[in-house]
Amino acid sequence: MLKNKRGKMVQNKVLISFLFFLCSTFFLFSVQAESIKDVFEKLKTVQAGDTLVIDNGKYSNIDLKITATGTAKKPIVIKAQTAGGVVFSGYSTIRLAGEYIEISGILFTDGYASKGAVIEFRNGKDVANNCKITDCAIINYTKPDRTDENIWVSLYGKQNEFSHNTLVGKKNLGCILVVQLNDERSEQNKHRISNNYFSRPLLGSNGGECIRVGNAQYSLVSSQTIIENNYFENCDGEVEIVSIKSCDNIIRNNTFYLSQGVLALRHGNRNIVEGNAFIGGEIKNTGGIRIVNAGHKIKNNYFEFLTGRRFFAALAIMNAVPNSLPNRYHQVVDVEISGNVWNNCDNIEFGVGADLERTLAPFNVTIADNYFCNSNLRFFSSDSGYHFKNNKTLTAAVKNNPAKSAAKKSDCGARWLSADMLVATVPAVSAATAFADIANFVSALKNTNEGDTLMFIEAGEYVFKETIEIDKTIVISVREDLVGKVIFKYGGAGKNPVIRIMDNGNLRVNGVWFSGLPVGGNAPPVAAVSPNTVMSGSYSAYFTNCKFSDFYENSFSAFRAQKGTFADTLFFSDCEFFNISGDAIFLATEKDDRGTYNAENILIKNNSFHDILSSAVNIYRGGSDESTAGPSLIFSGNKINSVDNRERGAALRLTGVQNILIENSEFLNSGRGGCSIRFDEASFDIIKIRNNIFSNSGKIFSFYGNIINETTITE
Repeated sequence: MLKNKRGKMVQNKVLISFLFFLCSTFFLFSVQAESIKDVFEKLKTVQAGDTLVIDNGKYSNIDLKITATGTAKKPIVIKAQTAGGVVFSGYSTIRLAGEYIEISGILFTDGYASKGAVIEFRNGKDVANNCKITDCAIINYTKPDRTDENIWVSLYGKQNEFSHNTLVGKKNLGCILVVQLNDERSEQNKHRISNNYFSRPLLGSNGGECIRVGNAQYSLVSSQTIIENNYFENCDGEVEIVSIKSCDNIIRNNTFYLSQGVLALRHGNRNIVEGNAFIGGEIKNTGGIRIVNAGHKIKNNYFEFLTGRRFFAALAIMNAVPNSLPNRYHQVVDVEISGNVWNNCDNIEFGVGADLERTLAPFNVTIADNYFCNSNLRFFSSDSGYHFKNNKTLTAAVKNNPAKSAAKKSDCGARWLSADMLVATVPAVSAATAFADIANFVSALKNTNEGDTLMFIEAGEYVFKETIEIDKTIVISVREDLVGKVIFKYGGAGKNPVIRIMDNGNLRVNGVWFSGLPVGGNAPPVAAVSPNTVMSGSYSAYFTNCKFSDFYENSFSAFRAQKGTFADTLFFSDCEFFNISGDAIFLATEKDDRGTYNAENILIKNNSFHDILSSAVNIYRGGSDESTAGPSLIFSGNKINSVDNRERGAALRLTGVQNILIENSEFLNSGRGGCSIRFDEASFDIIKIRNNIFSNSGKIFSFYGNIINETTITE
C-alpha cells in the first residue's frame, strides 16, 4: 500500500506499472489484482510534499515509471517502509522524470534489467532535474549472458543526486553508472555522485567501468559533474574504474582500495582530481591516475603500494596522436600536478603509449611540490614538455597524506547494508565422500555443497550418460593409489564435454584420466572439460595428476573454452596430454579482435604434451584495445614432444598474451613445419623465456622480437 505522510491514500502523476509475470510463490506476500488497480487510480495526481511508502516485500518484474513535480522545500518522496525491506527482482526497473523526486530504501537483486538501465533519470522523453536516489542497493543484478551489455544507472537532466547507494557484482558488459550528455538538457548538469560503495569483478574485456561521464563523441561538452567521497573496493572490471570523457568535472575525496585499474581522464579538458586516495596493497595492476587532454589539475592525492604499469600505472601521462580523431588520444597540455604523494609505487610513467601512432609528447606540464617516495619514474618520450619544481625524491616512504579527507568505507553505500557483508568467502574443502560406482557419484553430485570433495575408491572406466555440470566449488579426486586408473568417458548424445563448468563453478580435479574414445557407438566428447556456452560471470578450474587422451577431431580438445566465457584461473600441474587432434588447451574463441579473451591467469607446470596434431596451448587476444592487463601465462617445467609439426604449425600459439613466462621446458620434435613457439604480441607485452631446451624443433617466432631470452639451448 502507498500512503502519504498524512496517512491517506494519494493520487498523482506517477505512473507505476506492476507487471507480475511470475507465480505468487515468488513473493514474500501476495498482492491482489484489486489492490494494484486501486494503486493505479490513486497515484495519478501526486502533489508536492507527499510521501509515498511502499510496504516491505519482494516484488518481481516491477516497471516503476514516475513523472511528477515537487519543489525544493516540498519534494515528492517515495521510500521503502523499512530501508532495504522493499526488494525488486525479476526484470524490475525505475524510470523517473520531473522535478524534486526522492527515492530511497530499495534493493535490486535476483534478476536483471532486460531493456535499458536498472535506474534511469528520465521517463520516455522527459528527464529528471533536482531528483535524488539514495540508500538503495543493486547487488548481483546481472544479465545471464556476460556479453549482453547494459548499464545499471543512467543519469540525465541536471543537478540530480545519487548518494549512499551500494552497487556490487555487475558481471556483464556495460558501465555501472553513466552520466549521459547526448541531450542539451543534460549538459552542464552539476550532478552529485557521492558516498556510494562500488565493487566489481574482473571482466576480461573493455566495457567494465564503474563510472563513466560522457563519451568520445561528447567529450568537449562541459558536464560539471561532481564525484566525491565514494569508496571503490576490488573494482577490477577493466583499466578505467572511473572514466572521464567530458569537461569541467570534479573528482575529489574518493578512495580506490585494492582495485585493479585507474581513474582515467580519457577525454575532455579542465577536470580537477583532488584529495583522492589510491591504496594498492601490492596487488597486481593496481593504479592511480591516467591523463589525456588539456587543462587538468591533479592535486593533493595520495598513492600507496601500486604495482600497475603503462595504462595501469600509479601516474600515466599519455603521449598523443597528431590531429587525433575524437576517440583516440589528444595531447596533454597545460596540466598541473602538485602536492601529491607517491609511496612505494612501482611505475610513474611519462609519455605512456609512445609508438608510431602516438608520437606527440605532453607539453607545458607542471609537476610541483610532490613527494616521490621509493617510487620509480620512467620516461617513454621527450621530457622537454615538463616543468619540475620543488619535488622531493626519497628512498623511504613519508607519513604525509594529503588525502586525509578521502572516503571511509563505513561512510559509503546504503546505510542499512554493511559493505563487509558483501565480501565473498572461499568455502573450506570438506572431508571426502567415497564412491565406487557411477550411480552414487552422479546422485551425490546433484546434492553437493560448496567445497565438497567426491573421491573414487575403485579403479575402472566410468561412463557418463549425461555431461557432469559443476556450478560451485567441487573437488573430484581419486584415492592416492588409483591416480591414472579412474577413467572418465562420455557415452551420451550430442556434442558435449565430459564435464561442463557452469556459472560460478570452481572445479578441482586430481588423478582422473579423461578419455575421448567413443562408447558403444555414441558420440565422443568434444572435450574433457569445457565451460557452459552462456555465462553471467567467471569460473576457475584446477587439474593435477590427470591424463587427457584420444580426442580425435580437429575441433576437439582436452580443455576447450567457449566464446563469451571467462576463467579467472586455469591451472594444470603434473598432467599428461596425448593422442589429441585439436589443441590440447584451447583458449582462442574470441576472434572479434576487441581485446576480449578467455582466461586471465593460466598456469601450466610440469606437464607432458606428446603426439598432438595441433598446438599444446592456443591462447588468443586480438585487436589493439588496451583496457585490460591479461591474459597472463606461466609455462614452466613442461615437456613437449611431437606436437604440431604441420606446415605453419606452432607447438605453443600465443596471440596477444600480455604477460608470458616460459621456463625450464623442453621442446622435442615439435613445430618442425613452423614454430616451436609463435608469439603474435603487442609492442608492450612482457615476454620472458629462460632455461629452455629446443631439440629438432622449429624456431621461435616473434612479431616485434622484444623477447627477453635467457639461457635457451637449441640442439
